[in-house]
Amino acid sequence: MDETVWSKLPAEMFVKTMQFLPPVRVLQQRTLSKWVYQATSSVSFNHLYWKQRKRVNETWLLLVQIDMKGSFKDLSSYDFCLEKWYRLPRDNLSNLNGRIDVVASAGSHLLCKGEFGNLPDKLYMCNPLRGTWRELPPMQKQRREPRVGVVHVQEDPADVDGDAFKVVVAGGFCPWGHIKFDLSSEVYDSRTDSWKMTESIPEDFVPCLKFFQYKGSLYSVTYGIIDDAICARDVILYNLESGIWSKVQAAMPEGLMQVNVVECNERLLMVGIVRASSIKIWMLDDSAKNWEEIATMPPDTFNEFAKSISSNFSCTSTYSIGKGRYICLILNHSPLVLKFDMDLNTWTWLPKHLHENGRGLMYWTGMFFNPRLELDHKQS
Repeated sequence: MDETVWSKLPAEMFVKTMQFLPPVRVLQQRTLSKWVYQATSSVSFNHLYWKQRKRVNETWLLLVQIDMKGSFKDLSSYDFCLEKWYRLPRDNLSNLNGRIDVVASAGSHLLCKGEFGNLPDKLYMCNPLRGTWRELPPMQKQRREPRVGVVHVQEDPADVDGDAFKVVVAGGFCPWGHIKFDLSSEVYDSRTDSWKMTESIPEDFVPCLKFFQYKGSLYSVTYGIIDDAICARDVILYNLESGIWSKVQAAMPEGLMQVNVVECNERLLMVGIVRASSIKIWMLDDSAKNWEEIATMPPDTFNEFAKSISSNFSCTSTYSIGKGRYICLILNHSPLVLKFDMDLNTWTWLPKHLHENGRGLMYWTGMFFNPRLELDHKQS
């Protein structure tokens, strides 16, 4: 950008032009001069920019690269409309102490969990676009390795500076070397900035790994030994409104070795590896009593995918109401991403991710988020 040209534009014309740039591009332009920074950081610009982005209502894929020490090495996002990767700032995030894991997304923010040896875990919310973060208040019970999930509660159309969410923490080991597993659960509400104890997680629900949000509830999959093999056993859920844990009554398909529950096109879907020979997708029917198979990965694609698997894979999907159509399969130890388009029933690889940093063993995690440049929580 030529500052001498843009600085001569009428302020109104400049603001209108900048409204149509992707959030990452606006961040880049802010670094060019003090004048551009001030013009694109004002309250009036934020309101106009938010209205424009709301009309677009796009959801991006965020890919996070972390080394085995838990340090951020790269943050990149993929714009499905432009089919392009953007690199995000990571300097402020990489300064967090301890081992950091990205747990989930909530609107425009990420929920991160910090592990500090035998000390209690800490939770953080960060804005990946702006590279800002803050620590949540301590949980009422000190825990290590709890199950953590987050639900994006609302976006107030009249308040571009507010972004409400609830965090659910279930179970965990007592700190300072104790091996006893605590089944208690608690919920954090960003609107009150406080924790509240809730119903304990049932003991047979504990073998779950990751929560996914769907229509205001959190879903996960439990595993058990079936015919001498570790297989998916049940889909469980936590209802935030009632504060109750329960099971989805639909019977699980047989032979599922690895499963993820996601939301796509306002429906609850399940993606799983079946007997290490195929990947299938099921949809929970309207009665919530049956899983209906809706897609199978083509054999050639599965063979290519299987060659890249060196560990578990994770699966995430868009959750924007009425906008979600993609499911992405993330390879934990590879930056490769496989996309399923539910509307077109196609499986395609995203363009190669070029921002791989560092040496040694790395792992990747991915999730969808809404890029909101103007939204932020207070930085600690």
